[in-house]
Amino acid sequence: MASSHIASEAVTLDAPHNLLPPDALQSGRINTKADIWMLGCTAYLRLNGAPPFASEPTDSPVEYIEQTLSKLEYLLASSGKLSEEDIPLTASFLRSCLVLDPVERPSAPDLMIIGTDWVMREATCSCGWCATEV
Repeated sequence: MASSHIASEAVTLDAPHNLLPPDALQSGRINTKADIWMLGCTAYLRLNGAPPFASEPTDSPVEYIEQTLSKLEYLLASSGKLSEEDIPLTASFLRSCLVLDPVERPSAPDLMIIGTDWVMREATCSCGWCATEV
């Protein structure tokens, strides 16, 4: 069956180095949890206007990622693109996506449950893009 053959082939992510999950950077082996990492990076990029991690490869990408995640609220606040009240839930959602260990990273269905508070916060959005209630 074609889908079995495709599933067993190696997968290459065609993405900038600074958006790749640590599992791809370290071992080159990924699974569907890499999509969750990429969602977190994409959400951060859309919310903050810049990628969450340095564009140049570092000697210790995991250490750099840990440092960035430790100051996530500060980075979101300093961008000036989110209201102060949105920062805690936004940071929580992003941290849920950007878990270093892919085994500990949530699946898509789990993320839908975890992220509900952030996505549906008061059924309105303060980002400035959404003008109507959800």
